[in-house]
This record gives sequence, C-alpha cells and structure tokens, in this order.
Amino acid sequence: HNTREFIFSCCNHFSPKLLISLGAAATNLCLDKKVRLANVHGEFQPVQVDVEGKTQVFEVMPLFHPKLLEVNDSMKKTAWADMQKAIAKLSR
Repeated sequence: HNTREFIFSCCNHFSPKLLISLGAAATNLCLDKKVRLANVHGEFQPVQVDVEGKTQVFEVMPLFHPKLLEVNDSMKKTAWADMQKAIAKLSR
C-alpha cells in the first residue's frame, strides 16, 4: 500500500491530533480493512502502524464523503454531528 504508507509517513512528520478520512475508500485505506462506513462513521478508530522504523498510534475518524452529501440531503445532519465530535476532540 504505497498510498497508505505515504499517508502515515505524513502523519509521522506532522503529528496531527486526528486524521479524518472522507468516504469509504479513504477509510478502508487508513484502517487497512474493509468496513462499512455506515458502521464506523463518527467513531474514533485507533490505528497502529510502523512508520520509518517507529511504531506510531494515530486516531482516524471516518466521515461521509462530501459527494454523498451533495446527493443525499438526509445525511447532512449526521455528517454535521460527526464533524462536531471531531471539532470537540481537536478543541481539547
């Protein structure tokens, strides 16, 4: 997974508090497993990876992709609630 390695290499360099994945493809890539976004959106997922010889633990929060929200207005309320969880975590 060159893309996954690149993402976590960037996380290793920048040390973000939270990595937000937008949509199922990004979520599956970050979590390194196939999950249904409907089952994990808005939840903080710990991910442990070996990056540049060091073990790093990151939190990933899956969110719905903005394209989905363009075509499905009913998901906007859920997406906003999820974003508020991320904002609260980043505000600590």
